[in-house]
Amino acid sequence: MLEGKKALIIGGTGGTGLEIAKLLLKENCSVYITGRHFPEIFTTEKWQDFKNKIHFFHTDFSSHNFSFTEEFNAFIKDTNIFCYCFGPFLQKPIHLTTENEWRYLSFYNTTFPGILLSKLLPFMIDTSFGRIIFFGGTRTESVKAYKTNAPYAACKTALSVLVKSTAAHYSQHNITCNGILPGFTDNPPQNTKVTAREFLASQALYLLKSSELSGVLLNADRGWSPLS
Repeated sequence: MLEGKKALIIGGTGGTGLEIAKLLLKENCSVYITGRHFPEIFTTEKWQDFKNKIHFFHTDFSSHNFSFTEEFNAFIKDTNIFCYCFGPFLQKPIHLTTENEWRYLSFYNTTFPGILLSKLLPFMIDTSFGRIIFFGGTRTESVKAYKTNAPYAACKTALSVLVKSTAAHYSQHNITCNGILPGFTDNPPQNTKVTAREFLASQALYLLKSSELSGVLLNADRGWSPLS
């Protein structure tokens, strides 16, 4: 089903995004990744058979002033599969969160993925095929209270609304949209287990290959609670 499709992975040069890129290459997709550095693993002999299917665009998401250049618009054009694996995290209570931090969090966790979605949906509609995965925050499938990271969680909860809305309104075009809400992939709190990036990538691939699952907000956090 995914063979020959073009996959765009924002944040595809490391972490879970890189693991998804590996899996999609093995599905014979053309994989387009963004990030600061091209992953060295794709220069090794093991991946030489895929060198013509992996494409890289240098991006620096260090500010909320990302510019949609002509080159970037051409890079993301005609995308069938869209995975948004980026999103800055902030562990800070509301009263200590600065204006710039609010802008940065809201732009890259909500606004930027929304803008990209608006750009990519028309092609998916025209071709009657689209597979979309967003990575949300831990337990942000519904409105909850958070002790120390409410600004981040608020932005990721808004992303869950985007998942549900896209799934509801574009299913007639053979477009699915799902969210994965991971737990800690590194530096977990005491007595909390790490969620493996390879596992998250495998779940993303499962959702991307399904034409029936849409609007899913998959908690993959080993049962962690934001109030625990």
